[in-house]
Amino acid sequence: MKSILWLGRNLSLVLVTALLLAACGTSTPEPLVLGDPVWQAGERSEYRVTNREDVVAGSAIIEISAAEDPADGGWVFRRVINDIGISETATVTVQSLGYLPLHSLTVRSTQNAQEIVEADHERAQVDITITNQQGATVYERVNVPSDSRDERTLLPLLRTLPLRRGYTANINSVYPLTGFTERFSIRILGSEAVTVPAGTFDTWQIELRTTDRTTRAWVGQEAPHPLVKFVEGRSQATFELSSFLATGQN
Repeated sequence: MKSILWLGRNLSLVLVTALLLAACGTSTPEPLVLGDPVWQAGERSEYRVTNREDVVAGSAIIEISAAEDPADGGWVFRRVINDIGISETATVTVQSLGYLPLHSLTVRSTQNAQEIVEADHERAQVDITITNQQGATVYERVNVPSDSRDERTLLPLLRTLPLRRGYTANINSVYPLTGFTERFSIRILGSEAVTVPAGTFDTWQIELRTTDRTTRAWVGQEAPHPLVKFVEGRSQATFELSSFLATGQN
């Protein structure tokens, strides 16, 4: 009788644990699949930026263009963020297959000075050149996982995922401004209708989680799956789509 009771208690414990894990959304990561481009050269997305107090703090632009020379890569992602007194422009050239970074240039400007960070990627090695606001230049070489993407391209690349509820995967990234590498878990939480200045969209809500922060993004369900909204994990600033131009044509 004791053995039967012991077995019953343990079976109950196993069932409760399984239910808790299911409730928490725990699942085994799938292979990372970044599909064909869903954008066209000349695409431009503009965003209204509000801070964690829900006060409008600036604006942002994400542009995607084709590399001028195919030998230089496949796509160029350009992100411009204008905050009060500060602007940052990051231009990242990536391979056409897999979107691995080849080169990036970041210019961060204030009213009186600017900082420039340039990064060249060669497989598992990144050579970083930093020119600070005083004009001094330093060089750094860092080793990274060979499948690392530039962190500034992760959000646009979410648009190429298998967009379905429950998809989970991991992705490695490098942030050239610091040379840090991180591993993010990707999880598609479900569908949600989202209203932003550009209109109302049916979206997939996607979570990007690393050890110390979580970024949430909302990607349109209809092609070309625009990045409708995201809440940035570091600053907790909210970016909401205000206009979307699918190609460079007016």
